[in-house]
Order: sequence, then C-alpha cells, then structure tokens
Amino acid sequence: MATARAAQTSRYRLVDLAGQGQYGQVYLAVNRESGELVAIKVLNERQLLTRGFLRELNFLLTLQHPHVVGCQAIDYIRVHHSPQVSRSLVMDYCAGGTLRSLLEQEQALPLTTALRLTLDVLAALTYAHHRGILHCDLKPENILLEVTATGWQAKVSDFGVARLIEDVKGSGQTGSPAYMAPERFYGQTMPASDLYAVGILMYEMIVGDRPFHGTPAELMVAHLSRPYTLPEGLPFLVRRIIAKALDKLPQRRYKSAAEMTMAVQLALEVIEAERHEQPLLFSRSPAAVWLGEPQGYALPLPPQQVASTATRFYGVVGDHLWAWQARETVPAEIGQWPLPPLPTQLYSGEVSAWLRINGLPPQLFCIHDQLIPLDCHLRSTLNRLAIDATGYWCAETQIDSAAAELQLHVQLINGQGQRTLRCQWHGRTFVDTLLLNRRYGVVISRSQHPETVHATTHFQLFDRRGHWRLYTQLPAHLTLFTPAHHQPWQLAAFEDHPQQPLLMLLHLRPWRIQRLGLRFRPQFLCATPWGYVVAGRHSLNLVTHSGEIVGTAESEQEIDGLGFTGDRHLWLIRHHQGESVLQTWDITTWEIDLIL
Repeated sequence: MATARAAQTSRYRLVDLAGQGQYGQVYLAVNRESGELVAIKVLNERQLLTRGFLRELNFLLTLQHPHVVGCQAIDYIRVHHSPQVSRSLVMDYCAGGTLRSLLEQEQALPLTTALRLTLDVLAALTYAHHRGILHCDLKPENILLEVTATGWQAKVSDFGVARLIEDVKGSGQTGSPAYMAPERFYGQTMPASDLYAVGILMYEMIVGDRPFHGTPAELMVAHLSRPYTLPEGLPFLVRRIIAKALDKLPQRRYKSAAEMTMAVQLALEVIEAERHEQPLLFSRSPAAVWLGEPQGYALPLPPQQVASTATRFYGVVGDHLWAWQARETVPAEIGQWPLPPLPTQLYSGEVSAWLRINGLPPQLFCIHDQLIPLDCHLRSTLNRLAIDATGYWCAETQIDSAAAELQLHVQLINGQGQRTLRCQWHGRTFVDTLLLNRRYGVVISRSQHPETVHATTHFQLFDRRGHWRLYTQLPAHLTLFTPAHHQPWQLAAFEDHPQQPLLMLLHLRPWRIQRLGLRFRPQFLCATPWGYVVAGRHSLNLVTHSGEIVGTAESEQEIDGLGFTGDRHLWLIRHHQGESVLQTWDITTWEIDLIL
C-alpha cells in the first residue's frame, strides 16, 4: 500500500521509453515541479536482487561528479499500462546518446574530440578510484554524452558491476570481454584494469575500430598475448599513451587515472598548438556526384520563394506563382497564377502547398490547379504562421512586447477549434514556430547569457488543444529549422559551431540529439520522405532520418534554391551566365546507398 501511494504521488511523469539498460528499462521523465528532464531506470527486480539494487544505489549516491551520471533519488513509478509499481532510480538525463551511437555514426573521431572525451572519462575514474570504487565495465555503451556549446561532455554510467577496491580479490569475471584487461580473465581487478579499458576506448575513437575481435575465448587470448597495430601518422604522444594504457602487464601501465590524465592533457595541448583548426566530426560521406552545367528551365527572374510537395515544385517569380512537375528529368511547367502587389509567403507540405497573401486582413490559399481560399482566420500580417505538413491545422505566433507576452493562436485549417496559448516573454528572441504532426507543435526561441558568447536555444512543446507541454533547451546557436516528413517527432537544424558547420537532428520523443559534421556551410534545408537534403552554395548532402549521409553532390555554379518531390526527384535553382536555371534529377541514378 505504501508503494502504491508513493506511485500516485510521484514527482515524475514518464514521457517516453528511452532505452533498455542492463538491469531494466530506462524512461525519459519530467519533474512535475521544476520541468527538469531526468532518466528513470525502472529495475527488473526478478533479474536484480535487492542486494544488487542497494549496492548500485550506494555507489551512485556516493558518486556526485560532473562526469558521472548521478543518481538524484529513489522513487516508485507505475509504468504505462501496467498495474505494477516498480522501484526506480532517478538519474541525470543525457540527450547526446551514448559514445557507441556516436562511433556508429562517425568514421572515426578527430583527435581533439577523442582526447577531450578521454579526459572526461579519466576525470570520472580519478574521482571514483579516490573513493575506492572501480567501474569494471567501461565500454562505449556506458559512456553517455551531454551536448555542450563546444562539443560534448562525457559522463560515465552504469556502476551496476562496480566493486570496492578492497572487495575485488577472488571476484568473478564481470564486464565486457572486448574491453577487459588481461588480469581480469584471471579474476584480478585493480585501478589499472579500468585504465586498460580507457586505452581500448581511445583506440576505438581514434582508429574507428577495436584492436581485437572474436568470441569471448578468442578475445581472452588476444588481450593476453596478441599485439595490436596503430595507423601510421598518429602523433607520437598519442601512440605512447595508448601503448602504455594497453600494456599486458598492469604494473607497466599508468599508476593512476590522474597520471594518465596529465599525459592526455599534454598531448591535447600539443596537437591544438600544432593544428590550428580541428573539426569536431568526420562524418562518413560517399564520393561526390558532379552536377555539371545547368540544363533545364530558364527562369525570367530568380525566385523570391520556393516550395515543394509530393508531386509539384512551386516558385514565386516576379508577380506570378509558377508550378512545375518532373517529366523524367526535365521540369515541365504546369501552371502560373498572377499575384497581387502584396507580400506573400509560400508553405511546403507533403501533399499540398499553401500561399499566404498579406493583405488587410491576410488570407490563406491552398494551391491546386488554382488558388483556393481557405476559411482560416488570420489575425495580423505581423504574426508568424506555421502549417503542419498534412494541412490539418495551423498556428500564428504573436509577440506582445508591451505586455512581455507570447500569444499562440491555434486553429484547424478550416478555421474551427480556435484557441490561444499565452506565456511570459522576456529575455529571449523568437526564432520560429513549427508544427510537428497533427497534434503537437514547438515554439523555438534563443537567448544569450550576458557574460558568455554562447547562445542557448529553447524549445517549448504545445498541443493543438491549447496546452503547453514539455520544455527543454540546448547550448547551441541553431537556424534553418525543418520538420521531418513521416517522422512526427524529428527536426533538423543547422548548428553554427565555431569549429565546424554541423547538421543537428533533434528527436523530441524521446529527447535525443545527433550531430553530423559537414564540409560546407548550409544555406538551404529541405525535408524528404526518407530524410533531408542540406545544401550550401556549391555542395549538398543527402541525409537519412537516422543521420547517415548517403549522397553528396558538387556544383561549380551557385545554388540559389532547393526542393524535393516524391521520394527521388531533387530540384535545384542555379545561377548560370546571368540566368536562373531550374533543373531536376532522379537521385537513384547517383548510385546512392538508399533503398526507395
């Protein structure tokens, strides 16, 4: 009865399943009072004895460090659609995922990124070892990443198999064989064993693969007796660190995590001094396709705006709205409509496109074979309008500076179901409002701390029925926000990072962040059924929803506009010999790694 009452009064509301841990499920949850995002580790007590639960809780409560995933509390949670009340750990939530997910996304990490993450892990080990605790299971799956303004901050998680140093004699084998020190296979564990695992992590981050593979028995033989190879060109200091950390004899390794930290810090400082510009990521990308000279539909003027749907590409050219379809690989004009001498705005959708004409009052039209006026009631030409990709509902954002208030007017596209949301508005700059699906949208804003140069981007989720929902933020300057097609909880955006242009994929449920390193500065971002097209002035990438770059193209002529129709037709507007030329490609002819 006590646990049932505790579950009813829990301070945390479960939002989404975030993953499956070693001892149970992990949920993203929100603190009902503060709005803080946390991870709830719901433990499977049939697999984990109470003694084991209390041991992990004891370790976590004694480890409070910036590079350790901390335990905030113990709580009793009733999981969705289950009458059972489960004992749970309330943990720090890390939106950057795991080091494993980053390594699967990247070919290899740049040296400076790998060394900084290594320093974070060593800081956690220095802290834990000083308190007499060994981790015993360091691996990329147990290194969580927090997004920071300069990159990532690593946090060590899962001390479930951790052991006190005085209790390790005669202990059984626990941990992952791919990352276990040689002495671990004989039941011996010491601080140097954790440092051996750090050496394996360093090797994997820098080389892109582990030094040894095979079955547990084969891995044991490899760790005990087989040599490893390092690529040529690796700086001497880095080679020496890995060699010392991976010595077969623990007595020859670093004496402590603090000693290894000093060596890694020195290597990082030397590399940064010798190489002035280091990228943050080396994202995998295929060989580039050369687009050649523009050949297509010559436009009388450069389009002021463009939009695309599943079958058509639209552009506002001069005082007309034009529409084209792809006939094989040639743009075919299918219509044009005169526009009044008023400001206009085009909106893309999955099936339809819309045109807003900013008269008094403003009016919204659906574009088919003609401009069809809609009964949607728009309040002001100054308000920012958002329409969901299916054309079901829309939202107007109004900033009342005098009252320091943001007003969000939502309604169905036919004008029914009108509601207004309000929130206090001061100290932020409005960026955009996006509708993610037929029920939820997000207001995006930006602020900057007066004492730092780093910006913070804020996300406030709301629903169509007029309620504010989840709030979160990121220490990053983001632009070009684009909702995904067929992925109702994903956004893409450009991160203006000082080290390297980045494409950021934001998964709102559960809250998770991916960064992809780009070799150009994006100017355009367009959603497709399978992902996104991101383009700069002379380059573009095809990116899937999962964050894989599957296609790359280069153009000598400047790219002035971008669109996508169906699942394979790319549209580009390029400047050539004083003209704007509209051209389309079937991307399946590029031999891309994408199944359509």
